[in-house]
Amino acid sequence: TGHALRLLAMPAGALDWVHALLAILLKYRAIMGLGELASDLLDVARELRELAALLRDAARTRVVAVTRPVALPRLETVRLLRALRRLDIPVGGIVVNAVTPAGCARCRRAVARERREQAALATAARSAVGKRCAMISAPAESPPPGGVEGLRDWLGRWQWRG
Repeated sequence: TGHALRLLAMPAGALDWVHALLAILLKYRAIMGLGELASDLLDVARELRELAALLRDAARTRVVAVTRPVALPRLETVRLLRALRRLDIPVGGIVVNAVTPAGCARCRRAVARERREQAALATAARSAVGKRCAMISAPAESPPPGGVEGLRDWLGRWQWRG
């Protein structure tokens, strides 16, 4: 989460550095001139602004968070969603992965616990994002699905909530 957030915040930070370098060049332009470096820095600044605009454009970009239905990943996902809101980066939804399938008598407690975690995540996500967030639950599979048909069958067991 931390690395992803730093990467997503990078355009604004890098643009600050470019502006600082341009200010230094302008200050000492009489001594060393502006030259090709100033032109390159202006190009980089333009590209960073375009990247920042792309990251904030809900028509072209959305983050899909992937988490697990337990407390620590839920808390980390909420932290991610809040940070994305501060960065003004749109969220497309949340995938809750490796959810225990209902039906197993021995797994009833796990299913109940995971449902509580998913409900808590939905509530926290609504608050963090500022609106209702689509959530998809993908069931745990052992062994993992393989091949196109196996993946299609697994996808058929996903639960979609808008």
